[in-house]
Amino acid sequence: MIKITNRQKGIMLMLLSALCFAIMASFVKSLDNYPVTEKVFFRNFLSLLVSIFIIVKSGNSFKGNNKKFLLLRSTTGMLGIAFYFYAISHLPLADAVIMNNMSPFFVAILSFLILKEKITKSQIGALFIAIIGVIFITRPTLDITIIPALVGILSAF
Repeated sequence: MIKITNRQKGIMLMLLSALCFAIMASFVKSLDNYPVTEKVFFRNFLSLLVSIFIIVKSGNSFKGNNKKFLLLRSTTGMLGIAFYFYAISHLPLADAVIMNNMSPFFVAILSFLILKEKITKSQIGALFIAIIGVIFITRPTLDITIIPALVGILSAF
């Protein structure tokens, strides 16, 4: 019998997660006849059902430990999904996904600004290359057509 290590399980779960997000994005893109708000509602409703199941199964409280941060997390998460779905609906799918994948770079920047973590030269180089890459992808023009790209970047933030 083959023994799977925790690292291998983690890698498989990460790949499964990426596959599920890709499937979700392609479904959102294919549902052009539905408004973004409806897509966001049903995506969040499904997440609510899964969350309720996990909370009930674990025996934890629905109230949470820190209501202010829980509300902030819920609000920013919902806005992130809404912005992402808007970007998917108004941009080529690959562009919207790449913009949303800028999230780890924003985490690095915010951890430097808020938590005073150090950023290495290689991390600064990676941030610079990522930003240049997004600029090449979006090919920004200074008119109204840049709005979906800005919303796509906000979805990552």
